Amino acid sequence: MTITVSSVQALLPSQAPSGAEGPRLVIVEAQPLMREGIAARINAGLPSARLVYVGGSLHAALEVVMATGCDSAIIGTRCEGPITEVVAASAFAMHGIPSVVLVERPSVQGMEAALIAGAAGYIANDCAGDEFIRAVETVINGGSWAPIVEMYRTGLKSTSVQLSAQERRALVLYASGMTQDAVGRRMGIKPCTVKHYLDRVREKYAQAGLAPRTKLELHALARKEGLLP
Repeated sequence: MTITVSSVQALLPSQAPSGAEGPRLVIVEAQPLMREGIAARINAGLPSARLVYVGGSLHAALEVVMATGCDSAIIGTRCEGPITEVVAASAFAMHGIPSVVLVERPSVQGMEAALIAGAAGYIANDCAGDEFIRAVETVINGGSWAPIVEMYRTGLKSTSVQLSAQERRALVLYASGMTQDAVGRRMGIKPCTVKHYLDRVREKYAQAGLAPRTKLELHALARKEGLLP
């Protein structure tokens, strides 16, 4: 049974049709026309899918996920409030939910940040309908979808400062807006270990003539290094 956008917005999780089958999806997109378009593509390409949440609030989407479960999340180009796609992808990943990130202009840096945060798919929001559906199906089935992966492998700029994989991941997550506690939960480590990684990042850049002290300075540094879009 296909659930339309209007019916999804009116339904509480417990009101979903009992006979509905197929993957359970959430759509997080703050722009009404955009999220209606995403939902329409899902309805057309995956008619068995259950849209258990369609809206702009990450918090509301996570409440639905915890109450009803979910097989995949689709993160649009805008979320309500100061929430980036990186933070949203990380939040869903913490609940074991793979996500597909839709972006206006795909980039190597944006893809790396999204994948490090836990997204399983990264794709342009104006991609062809069949490509969008293939991406969603691939992620639902446990795979990953990043069509610019070759660009990522060959185009990522090298830096004079060599960070370990964990230092790099901690920097990206923290600079994207997460707290040290949240970064620790996402990485499966203690907050004090996150602080240690961030201190090491600061030390390495200080040795290179930079001195990022504040979170804002780390964010600017991560963008300059191509780690954040």
